[in-house]
Amino acid sequence: MDYHVTHRHCELSSEEHEAAKKAAEHFQKFHGNILRVDAIFDGHLNATSMFSCEYTVHIQGHTIVAKDTADTFLKAIHEAAAKIERQLVKLKGRSEPARTTIRG
Repeated sequence: MDYHVTHRHCELSSEEHEAAKKAAEHFQKFHGNILRVDAIFDGHLNATSMFSCEYTVHIQGHTIVAKDTADTFLKAIHEAAAKIERQLVKLKGRSEPARTTIRG
């Protein structure tokens, strides 16, 4: 899995960068065929002190995107990662065949 980070109008602390990387690595738990994760951070939104985190997850045949804005990067990372995890669970559920019961 490739992991790429982009910063726009901001700098991340080492703690924030590690949190973003751990969240991206945690996505593997929900879907094993992840090819690439892009994390985009923006710290200059409408002249306010809001911070944005956007994850783009590339899976063979699918692209999942989630974005969140919060008053700190850590909150934005956590919320965007939670949105990605929900989408990965839903995608994996759709791709698996339905279970059948054996009655006898």
